[in-house]
Amino acid sequence: EFSDRPKEVREWKAGIEANLSMMLVFLEGSHGLGCAGLQFHRNKRLIFHSDLVAPSRRRSGIGKALFFARLCLLDGAEAPYQGGLLAIDRNIPFYEKCGFRLVKEPETDHLLGWRLGWMERDISDRDIEDAKIYCDTRGITIAVDQGPDMADKAM
Repeated sequence: EFSDRPKEVREWKAGIEANLSMMLVFLEGSHGLGCAGLQFHRNKRLIFHSDLVAPSRRRSGIGKALFFARLCLLDGAEAPYQGGLLAIDRNIPFYEKCGFRLVKEPETDHLLGWRLGWMERDISDRDIEDAKIYCDTRGITIAVDQGPDMADKAM
């Protein structure tokens, strides 16, 4: 989605990815159909970002699975967490279904050309437990691969 964007946008995206704590990839066989990032900040603050689903598979539950998979990786004993994200205006209803609330109305980002709104939600130990049940009942397997560059970025 970013390949045809100006150099500045590609650099912005690379900067975000360089600061990710983790990136989840939704695989079906050997095909990557979606990905989602999570960034940990101090005081149990989380930033959800880089949510992408293959255009042919949008509205198939992959985005929801990626959201719940990220919650499954959190430690319920450490809850509550405060989660936030920048949402493209057309995706705000999806994130509202995931429990986020819009706290800053969408404004046009002149670099990206998208209208982005800031959303937040509290994440409790119950949310984490519900996410684990969701993933278990749907057969979603979460495998963590800590590559050599991720070994020093432990949660």
